[in-house]
Parts: sequence; C-alpha cells; structure tokens
Amino acid sequence: MVSNANWKGFFSKNEFNSDTLNRNTISVDCSKDIVTDVLQDIPAPTSMSELCCGGAWFSSLVVSRAPIKDLLLVDQSENQIKFALANLKKTKPATEGINIQTVSAGIESLENKVADLDLIACTFAAHLLTIDQLELTLEILERSLRKGGSFYLLTIDLEDLRRTVYAQSIEGFWEYEKTRYRDLQIYRDVLSSRKIEFLEERKYESVIYHSTVDEFVKFCLQRPFSTFAALEKELGQQALDERINRVKSMIPLSTRSPFPECLKVTLLRFVRIGN
Repeated sequence: MVSNANWKGFFSKNEFNSDTLNRNTISVDCSKDIVTDVLQDIPAPTSMSELCCGGAWFSSLVVSRAPIKDLLLVDQSENQIKFALANLKKTKPATEGINIQTVSAGIESLENKVADLDLIACTFAAHLLTIDQLELTLEILERSLRKGGSFYLLTIDLEDLRRTVYAQSIEGFWEYEKTRYRDLQIYRDVLSSRKIEFLEERKYESVIYHSTVDEFVKFCLQRPFSTFAALEKELGQQALDERINRVKSMIPLSTRSPFPECLKVTLLRFVRIGN
C-alpha cells in the first residue's frame, strides 16, 4: 500500500497497524482464478514488478507458477516490504535464484528507472493514488513495460464493499472510503496513451476470511480507540455490549471461524503497444 506502517483507509479513516490486520484479522482469497488468467495472457513471464505491493500476495503466487528471474517490489511502507519478503519466503524453492529488488518509497522514486518488464501489477491500492500519481504510473508503464507486456490493476467494487459486515461496523468507514474510490473509466482514461492501451476488464468474486468472530468484533469496534480496553473504559460495559451484539447480529449464525464474506473485484488489463 502507499502509506506508512500505521496507515489510514481501506477499512477505516482511523489509524491502525497493518501488521495486525495482515496477521490476525483478514485475508483476501481471490487470487487463484486471477493468476491463472494472467498467466494465460503471459504464459512465461521472466520479469515483473508489483507497485504498492503490500504483502505481495500477487507476486508470491506468480513466482510460484512462472519462471520469474527478476522481481521489483515497490511500497512506501518499509513495514509492508518486510511483510512482502516474508510472504515470498513461504514460496521456496520457487523464489530461489530470483533477483528480488525492493524500493521502500512511493512510485515517484521510479521516475528515472528503466526496465524491460513482462508484467507490472497494482492490486487493491489504486484508490490510494492521486491523479498525479496515476499519471506518473502511466509514464512508468511507458518506460518499464516491454512491447507486448501487460499492466494489471485490481480494484474493488465500492458498492459491494459497502455491504460487507466490516464496512457497516467500522466507525467512519463509508464516509471516508466513498471519497476515494473512482469510477473505473478514470483509470482507463488516465492510464492510456499512444504506447499503453486499455485492453479489457474482468470481474471476479473474492472471499475475505475474517478470523474468529470475537476477534473480528474487537477489530471493528476498537476504532478509533487504540485498544479494546480503552474502548471498554470509554463506553462502559452496557454500551459496549450493545455494540458487540449489533456487530454479531450481522454475522450469519451458520458461519464458522474463519468466516467468509464475498467481495466483487475488477481487473483492468493494459498492454504496451508502442516502441
């Protein structure tokens, strides 16, 4: 993600430590079909980059199934870069022999970088980029993608996101997130040029796995308080119990831990066409 270790947005306007989220609370599984399709588009990519890589779930799956030799991970958060490298280690022996480079900075740091990449991806982070950063991304694509190479932008259907349990539970979520997500046409327009062509749009259904119900409820309710204990002290037991019961009432009784929620995502594919 383009952020620091305690980043804002995606689930709330309030700050939280992304390590806690990645490790204990939520994981997204929409990757199998997406990566299968990407590797049908580009059957044997040898070089790739993931912009705003976060935990590098996309890169981890690609390198486990494709002959990647060079991988560039870019994220403004050093914390996320560390998390990405830890995820990549889990794919051994697939990552052995791969030249992995990391950039702990915003995409502006790539302004003068020249590469010849088969594949560039940005997953679940495009809404964090300003229009100026998207325009800079287009310049990076023009310089860094080889002719015939592809750029994949994966984003979330905002209305579908709004209907999830966590979106309805976390204080300030909807008011903040609805100001940042864009119509998909904006991405098509800003990221297209004489050299980069929008090719197609694909729809997928992802699954978000929450951990235990109790942990998820705590995750939703402790915002904007730093700890659940602080929330308990602030509200008092009766008000806290009312909030807990409200969130739990949104969760189907038949679900087990970890319980899933479905989420629609869109993959936009752009291709380098010019010299």
